[in-house]
Amino acid sequence: MYVNEKEAKQLKNLEFKRSFYVDEVAPFDMYSYQGQEWCLGGRIVPEGNILAEGNIYTEGEWRPNIYDLMYWLENRNYQFSLSYNHKSLGYLIEIFDEKEGVVKAKGADPINALCKIVIKLLESENENDKN
Repeated sequence: MYVNEKEAKQLKNLEFKRSFYVDEVAPFDMYSYQGQEWCLGGRIVPEGNILAEGNIYTEGEWRPNIYDLMYWLENRNYQFSLSYNHKSLGYLIEIFDEKEGVVKAKGADPINALCKIVIKLLESENENDKN
């Protein structure tokens, strides 16, 4: 599961960085490039070899996956729960933050809910940096 292109741009503008493969390109990465979606492909271990052409990941828009978002929360020591509500047909994520209390976001699927909460937290961090 990868975030959509609009959310990927929001995360990029908020300077989202993943917690592993930081500033690197990985064979399992997804990119949007010239209106198309690309999974780079290639060998992951012992050394990553990328099959896709370089312009796809140098000019394209990186699309974080569900693990990128979960590891980001985990590495910042956020405790969170993700639940499904069959009545509203959506997912709810709740973050337990010592400073903010409980922060919530809803989404149609797990990655959408995770992306919304990460965007909220990044916006809050950026606002706090300005003050």
